[in-house]
Amino acid sequence: MQNLNMERDSIDLGDTTTDNLYPALFQCFAIILCGYIAGRLNVVSSTESKGIATFVGTFALPSLIFLSLARLDFSTVNWMFLLAILLAKGIIFFSVIAVTLLVSKPINLGTAGIFAIFCTQSNDFALGFPIINAIYGKTHPEYALYLYLMAPISLAILNPVAFVLMEINKQREITQSVTIEGDGRKQLSKIRVLKQILKGITYNPVLVMTVLGILGNILFKHKLSIYIEGLLEVFGQSFSAAALFLLGLHMVGQIHRLRGPALLLPCVLIMVKLIILPVVMREFVSSLKTGANESETSSLSTYAFLYGTIPTAPAVFVFSNLYQLEIDLVSFFDIGHNKHLFLRKKYE
Repeated sequence: MQNLNMERDSIDLGDTTTDNLYPALFQCFAIILCGYIAGRLNVVSSTESKGIATFVGTFALPSLIFLSLARLDFSTVNWMFLLAILLAKGIIFFSVIAVTLLVSKPINLGTAGIFAIFCTQSNDFALGFPIINAIYGKTHPEYALYLYLMAPISLAILNPVAFVLMEINKQREITQSVTIEGDGRKQLSKIRVLKQILKGITYNPVLVMTVLGILGNILFKHKLSIYIEGLLEVFGQSFSAAALFLLGLHMVGQIHRLRGPALLLPCVLIMVKLIILPVVMREFVSSLKTGANESETSSLSTYAFLYGTIPTAPAVFVFSNLYQLEIDLVSFFDIGHNKHLFLRKKYE
């Protein structure tokens, strides 16, 4: 009888995976393909794609971030588990920054920042939720809700560090491009450059909405006004489709550039995201004994490993487009990750 029940649960789990996981993957690939076709046929011009990128980076993504942070209920949180995830992500995040700065010549703070975000930020909502819900929906339904608690680790703690690096790099490039008639390049004072950096950070919609989301959670006690919530939901719901469509647009004419030695960097970073990060997460969760007992700790460590293998979020491409950093590589990363996930699930 027990074997019969286990077999029935296995069949139900397989049905749930088919019902939730594969449709989510199909939607992502289909939207990316639509964007690629639109760009290839010049249905959407480069000027129009810039408008889409501005909408995604300035309105859709910040709205989604604010809602995710402002509606979190912090009263029922396994803080030890979140601490383990934070430590694991933090080690990978700062290790990627350090290694990138050591091997890059000349030193590029912006590239280090975007690579660090890529290796630690997962597609928690568009792909992560259906995957986790398909696997743990019946045994541990709370695991899917944990995604809303782990997303702020990147959004509110780690990503702002990368935004500072990217903003510093941006202001350096602006400074180097300023010229004076007859005098060549104009050297701006360090104080003025610092002011420009602080101004860029202050007016960064992603960072601003991250801070406001946390403040909104405290102020409204994770229950927003129906008017604010309704308005931001409209913008937030457009993020996934617009970001994936934009990713397809920017793939036109770019993939052929990544051949031969140029594939080494993507392969290394994909290995960090798909292999090293999940292993580090699992070990931290196990070492800190985040569960109430050994069985729960083992379950949480397995969940942490699976969470680490979720593909990188389309938001990373939005960030790279916003700062004009490694757009070709990030486009390749997103497609490679989603393809890897599809093949892995197909043959499991």
